[in-house]
Amino acid sequence: MKTIAGLYDDLSDAYRAIQELIANEIARDDISLVAGDVNNQYSFYLEQRDMRGPDVGDEAEGALAGGVIGGLTGLLLGLGALTIPGIGPIVAAGPLMAALTGATVGGLAGAIINWGVPEEEAQLYGEAVRRGGALVVVRAPDSTAGQVTAIMDRHNPIDVEKRAGEWQIAG
Repeated sequence: MKTIAGLYDDLSDAYRAIQELIANEIARDDISLVAGDVNNQYSFYLEQRDMRGPDVGDEAEGALAGGVIGGLTGLLLGLGALTIPGIGPIVAAGPLMAALTGATVGGLAGAIINWGVPEEEAQLYGEAVRRGGALVVVRAPDSTAGQVTAIMDRHNPIDVEKRAGEWQIAG
């Protein structure tokens, strides 16, 4: 098994990557999403969905966050909102969601490390999520790892190391 991670500036890019992964028969149980919710817009739509039922994404049509969150609830089980100390508010789904419930500082990086991502890279992903990025992590058999990488690369991923350099320059 290989772990493939893709970081996106836009939750809608992550959503499209997940849609394509599932359409190409990548198991939903092997896909996780963690997205920073700096403005609490995603958790708002999750709360609305919980109050109104599963079709809130359709009711919020035209609102990017509502549409994407509504779509993600159909693709990934267990989409929920939580706050991780040191990271802040996030939405998450998939196997990493269970690992993040009750997480402490470093919980996101620790969960990603446990999936096989090197520690330094996991720390960068955690910082990117804290800053509002959307992280898609997939555990794939060696035989499909190339396909997973190609799919994720089609949806505008960002280079986390390059981004970290930009953070250092900006101070």
